Amino acid sequence: MLLVLGLLMFGMLAASGCDKDEPADEPTGSDTPAAETPDSPTPVDAEAALEEACAQCHDLSRVYLQSDATDWADVIGRMDAEHAKSHPGDAALLTVEQRDAIIAFMKTRTQSVGEVVVREKCVTCHELANLTKQTQGADWTAIIDRMVTEHGAQLTEQEQQDALNFLMGR
Repeated sequence: MLLVLGLLMFGMLAASGCDKDEPADEPTGSDTPAAETPDSPTPVDAEAALEEACAQCHDLSRVYLQSDATDWADVIGRMDAEHAKSHPGDAALLTVEQRDAIIAFMKTRTQSVGEVVVREKCVTCHELANLTKQTQGADWTAIIDRMVTEHGAQLTEQEQQDALNFLMGR
C-alpha cells in the first residue's frame, strides 16, 4: 500500500513539473485530501447475526437461557456441524467474524427483565435445562397460568407478563 502511494506521489510530482529546487505547494483547508486508510471491517451486529442464524432452528429464549458457563465456541461448532449434516453443500451459517461477535455478545449481554424472572422464579422448581427443552411454539401462556394456578408459582401479574414476553421472544 505504501509502495503504491509512493509511486502515485512520484508520478504526480513528475507530471506537475515539480523538482527539488521548487517549494512544494502547501494544501490549505478543504483542499487537503483525506488520508488513505485501509478498509476497516464493518463491525458485526452480534444480536442481529444471532437472530438471523440461530432463530432459524431455535427459539431465542432457549439460546438466552443457557448456562452462564456455556462454551459458546463449542455450541456454535456443534450447530455448524449439525447444519453441515442436514444441509450438505450449504455455506456455514456464520462467518468467523459473526461467530466471534456472538461469542463476545453472549458473554457480556444484559439479561432482559423477563429472562431475570425466569432465571430467578422458574428455577425454584425447574432446571434451566428443562426450560430450554420445551418445544418451539410451546403455549407459554397456558404453561405460566398452570404454574401459578395449579402449582402455586409466586409470580406477580407483571412478572408473569415479563416471563411470557421473554419466552415468546418479544
